[in-house]
Amino acid sequence: MNSQPVGDLRPHPTPTPRAIRCSLAHDLNSKLTVIFGCCALLLDRVTDERLKADIQAISDAAHGMAKDISQRECAVLWMTPNK
Repeated sequence: MNSQPVGDLRPHPTPTPRAIRCSLAHDLNSKLTVIFGCCALLLDRVTDERLKADIQAISDAAHGMAKDISQRECAVLWMTPNK
């Protein structure tokens, strides 16, 4: 039995390409945040300096990706007209 209210059954508008890209950027940044957190936890626990350097490199790369997504993609999104 479907317990959804009848009002929720109406068709939803098709998302614009801009909305899809914005959603993708948000989802990618959310996943990168998990990587930051895991790296921070590992850096607190690992004692091997070579491993720490590798973990820090992963964290730095993830931060760079998040910065690129936030600054560049969003700037492009807001300048792109809705189609």
